[in-house]
Amino acid sequence: MSQPIELVLFDFDGVVVDSEIISLRMLVAELAQQGVAVDIPYVARHFLGRSYPTVIAQIREEFGITLPEGFEADYRARLIAAFEAEGLKVMPHLREVLARLAVPYGLATSSSPARVASSLAMTGLTEAFEGRITTASEVTRGKPAPDLPLRAAEKAGVPPERMPC
Repeated sequence: MSQPIELVLFDFDGVVVDSEIISLRMLVAELAQQGVAVDIPYVARHFLGRSYPTVIAQIREEFGITLPEGFEADYRARLIAAFEAEGLKVMPHLREVLARLAVPYGLATSSSPARVASSLAMTGLTEAFEGRITTASEVTRGKPAPDLPLRAAEKAGVPPERMPC
């Protein structure tokens, strides 16, 4: 017997906004400046959707490179500028899906709160997700651990035992 759906959680990059290819290109370029030679497929496989602490730990472990203190802030600022320059887009049919949902929904993402806020503003989705956003900054363990969707469910009032993580 199946349980009724109580909450729909959306990931952000590649689900709500079409940002993945821009993010991948930017991270490859930024890492190259730090002496980390990776390509888009590598970054997609190992870093996409992961929290920043997870990414920097993996870079340190695999490449023996500790990224400078300002790397994250600089990367995020340049990434937002690239989103603006390239015209960040809403994923096809997302607005229609949100309009037709008959259950509560939210956003659970590894993206930073500032990046989410600016991306939602650029795409006109701020109101649609206001009060429904959970980021990896709110949990100890980011993806692939279940902490992020469980925190989003908790904020929405859905007990963890009813979340199919």
